[in-house]
Amino acid sequence: MNVLVDGLIFELQAKGGISRIFHETLARMCSLDPRLMIQILLSEKVSPLLIHERIEYCQITKAFRLLRSQRLWKPLVPMAGIIADGLLKAKGISDTKNKIWHSTYYTLPHSWRGPVAVTAADMIHELFPGLFKGHMNEQFCRRKRLCMERADAVICISETTRQDVIKLCNVKKELTFVVPLAGSEIFKPLNSEVISAELKTKKPFLLYIGSRVHYKNFDTFIKTYARWSLRNDIDLLLVGPALSEDEKMQHKKMGILDKVELLSGIDDAKLCQIYNRAVALVYPSLYEGFGIPLLEAMACGCPIVASSIPSNIEIAGDIPIFFSPNDEDELIRSLGKAVSESRKSSRIQDGFDRAKLFSWDMTAQKTLDIYKKLLHSKS
Repeated sequence: MNVLVDGLIFELQAKGGISRIFHETLARMCSLDPRLMIQILLSEKVSPLLIHERIEYCQITKAFRLLRSQRLWKPLVPMAGIIADGLLKAKGISDTKNKIWHSTYYTLPHSWRGPVAVTAADMIHELFPGLFKGHMNEQFCRRKRLCMERADAVICISETTRQDVIKLCNVKKELTFVVPLAGSEIFKPLNSEVISAELKTKKPFLLYIGSRVHYKNFDTFIKTYARWSLRNDIDLLLVGPALSEDEKMQHKKMGILDKVELLSGIDDAKLCQIYNRAVALVYPSLYEGFGIPLLEAMACGCPIVASSIPSNIEIAGDIPIFFSPNDEDELIRSLGKAVSESRKSSRIQDGFDRAKLFSWDMTAQKTLDIYKKLLHSKS
């Protein structure tokens, strides 16, 4: 069983995000099935590399490297089919009938004759077009839709994403498959004596993880935190990109600049320690395809305050303390409940059990099953 994976996502994201799916699953699939051979098509070396005797990295020629550079990729998304054909030609791959093309980010060779799988993470570009440049976003969404319409299998990371794909991209339900993601096994409860992560704050703190773009609903959260009566007792720790000057100015006006600490580029081991110390993870998004931080928090026994959106409910069940995403008063009540319940709530043990329902081994196995189904249906 031969699978060609366009490694575009590895070049767009060094780690995290969608690239994490492939970092976690490709080698696992090879270990699960000795017949599986994977070729990853790349224009440059990426790190960390996946190491397995049946994973081959195929470097493309300089001519195509120019087209695939991260700086130029977004304006060239409509050329994805041409670029993908160039990749095949550059590697001398002509017989594609019995091979699977797995697109990491909506690329599709025009001349491909075999089965096509595409991973769909979310529909943020379609649901929040105002966050992206108009013309370029329209081109990207068009290319994305064409790729999914051509695909024999659209691998959706949640039922939420699946329903959005069916509704917004006119994909037949029977061609969509839900393959949930997982958290790393490094996330677990820790004894207080082994928690050594050094933080500026010496107070209890709320934890927020990720970017702070519009659909993450961070503005609502930070405004609510600034109103919260317990803000003088409980600080706020952000894990994500550096604060902009505008954000610092905003926090200063709110009177919370000295209450907010930010960490960037930390590894999972330190993040695990932070989950183990946090009063609660606050996950206020308006939309998510899948929320891995929810799994990480549950695995560490960290209380969760989350927006009551479909994906959060799908993944975390009734473990979080939910609030309506745009209701600041309800969020304040939810934060207060998290503080009063602490880690003594029955939610914590239930969270441990729920987190165990997800694993990267399961994600790999479900993806492998889809590959087998594709080849069987095309034979």
